[in-house]
This record gives sequence, C-alpha cells and structure tokens, in this order.
Amino acid sequence: MALFTTYLSALRKVNFNLFKIFPDSGKVVKILYVMRNRGNNAVAPTEDTLTVYKGMQKRGNPQAFEVAKKNYLSDLLRNEKAKEWIDQIALDTEYEDVFLVCYEKDPNLCHRTLLAQQIVFRHPKAKFLGEITDFQNRPEEA
Repeated sequence: MALFTTYLSALRKVNFNLFKIFPDSGKVVKILYVMRNRGNNAVAPTEDTLTVYKGMQKRGNPQAFEVAKKNYLSDLLRNEKAKEWIDQIALDTEYEDVFLVCYEKDPNLCHRTLLAQQIVFRHPKAKFLGEITDFQNRPEEA
C-alpha cells in the first residue's frame, strides 16, 4: 500500500465517496485532512506560519513558500505529537492506501507534499506515490 496526496476540490470529483477512489482495487482508502482544525493540527502549519506566508504572498514576495517551508519543517520536527502522527501513518501505509488532503491545489506549494516527504524520510519503507487527481486508476508501485 502507499501514501498519496491530493487537494480538497479534487475529492469533489468523486463526491467524497471513498469507494470511488481506485474503484477497481476493491478497497477503501484512508483520507486524512491535514489542514488546521480538521483533527490533525499536529501536522498542519501553525497559525504563525500561515500568517507570515499569506502576508509575504500578498506582497508578491517570491520567497514566500521557501520561508513557509522552512518554518513548517522546523515546527514539525520539534513537535513530538507530529512525530508520533508521522510514525503511525507510516505504519498505516503498510496495510492501506493513505491520502493526505489539504486546500492548496498546487502540490509544489503545499505542506502536504512536505509532510509526505517527511514520512518517507523517517520511514524509508513507506512509499509516496505522489499527487493524485484521477481517482480511477491506482498507480503501480515501483
């Protein structure tokens, strides 16, 4: 099984129906919302990180995401609950497909990709198969 990322609006394509994600697999996937106030705050960006990022982005600062990335990873790596969460999700991917979901459409500008990379970094056996927006066909594992 593996780890994937996607964004919230992409799930609307399947009406948030877990049975329509990789329907040919015959399995239900685990969906984890990793934005603030959705039950996984330990791995969501802090309010401070979001405020700084949005302010820099609004002013057109091209370094906005790099600063947010640095702040997010620093916060994540200092947070024991986040480390425990990462460890549990890595274990979950051994038995089921897991999706990390956030609002941001661009996976290159979202913490969900950074989080997935941290899961694999801490647990090299975990497989991150990337961003999925077409839920019909499950990518094959390498």
